Amino acid sequence: MGTLIPLVVLVIVFLLIAVRKIGNVNFRIWQVMLLGAAAVLATGSIAPLDALASINLDVMLFLFFMFVIGGGTRVERLPPPPLLSLLLTGGGRPGIWSFSSSSAQASSRRS
Repeated sequence: MGTLIPLVVLVIVFLLIAVRKIGNVNFRIWQVMLLGAAAVLATGSIAPLDALASINLDVMLFLFFMFVIGGGTRVERLPPPPLLSLLLTGGGRPGIWSFSSSSAQASSRRS
């Protein structure tokens, strides 16, 4: 019974994220996740201190800044910042995202 409640909450959260609307009520992803977290905390499936200890600060900071960059470019209709473009394209160097050295060598031979 101890693992049934979190499993049911997980399925409900996934379904609400997929559907995002029930009748006239629209759900945002953060609202669904917050309700799911509150449900497992309220039922005692996870202790509040365990929930706090499981938060990875590196991931939270990464997601925060990615949403800031993405939201800023969408609202202002600007292209991504130059540094982000360089990171995504590899600065124009061939073979930077290749997974084997043979493809990098092949692309450098073509140049």
